[in-house]
Amino acid sequence: MNSFWLTAILLASVVALVLLISSRSRGQKHAADNDEDHSTQNADAAFYKSQLKALETDKESGLLDDEQFRVARAELAREALASQKQAQNKNAQGQWSLAYTLVALVAFMAIGLGTYYYLGMPALKNQPLATRLAAIENLDVDDAVAKIETQLQATPDDIRGWRVLVPVYVRQGAIDKAIIAFENIVRIEGENAENITDLAEAHLMKADGSPTPEALELLEKATNLDPRHVRSRFYLANIALNNDEFELAKKRWLDILELAEGDEPWISSAQNGLAAARAGLGEIGPSQDDVAAAAEMDEADRNEMIAQMVKGLAERLYEDGGTVDEWARLIRSRVVLGQLDVAEQDIARARAAFENNQSSTAALEQAIAQDVEQIEKDQSE
Repeated sequence: MNSFWLTAILLASVVALVLLISSRSRGQKHAADNDEDHSTQNADAAFYKSQLKALETDKESGLLDDEQFRVARAELAREALASQKQAQNKNAQGQWSLAYTLVALVAFMAIGLGTYYYLGMPALKNQPLATRLAAIENLDVDDAVAKIETQLQATPDDIRGWRVLVPVYVRQGAIDKAIIAFENIVRIEGENAENITDLAEAHLMKADGSPTPEALELLEKATNLDPRHVRSRFYLANIALNNDEFELAKKRWLDILELAEGDEPWISSAQNGLAAARAGLGEIGPSQDDVAAAAEMDEADRNEMIAQMVKGLAERLYEDGGTVDEWARLIRSRVVLGQLDVAEQDIARARAAFENNQSSTAALEQAIAQDVEQIEKDQSE
């Protein structure tokens, strides 16, 4: 017998011994309870005898006639029998003999050790952790995928199987299979903005990022299913921007920013996209023609031109909003032009625009710190 079986039998014996001691303790406690119960039963018997003697005395003295005596004695006898039966039931409920305990322990050890003998592998040696980890790393992903695919042929409505396969297909570059998986997810789950956008992404990956008609149609469908779905709107806005459709891109970025409710992480990206669209429309900064014309102007006309450009920037920011850089540029231009009172109004408006966005607020304060300092210095003089 090897060391494993010796250890197993020893452990089983220890457990059996603990259970046996526990059972004996309960038996001793029950025996003490029985002694107490016997004392109680003797007291009850004495009580009923005294009651019966009192009834006999009442009969002899004429307080009870024969019929009343017979009824009272019968009732007293019924109560005595009921009390005795209750005590017997209590004793029966607590009885658990040593023999029963030993039989239960032997059965426990036999079943446990016998089950392991047939199902366990005691001769199998322990494997080092590195070996077990290597076995996990060497699992054949292709075999696992093949098994899931086979299972899906039998149960094509198992959405969990399709969800498991999607990221594997994407990592393997099997985009056509990923598209099929997404299509099955949409079929099983029903169309919604999220799964339709997932399917559109797969079509974009297949075309190396180029907006195919299928992808555009799916993205438009996603925005129609959920007008507040940001991810699909981001795709459409970026596609318009990359296609130099700056007016459409501007509108889409503005629509996205209107969905913001606080400090969503995508706000700064949308603001940058809006800035790029406006730059494409020539709304940000002077055009080449403006630069050439300014070079030919005298100082007064040049200053007037700059003032008009600053005014146009302010009107646009007050009406449509803008990025932190745009507000900072407006405030700096006001300070340079000496329009300090107006600059303070612009600062208040810019702070209000980003009051629900902590990161943008911090960026704004950093960008306009020198201008604020300059305004406070000029006002104190």
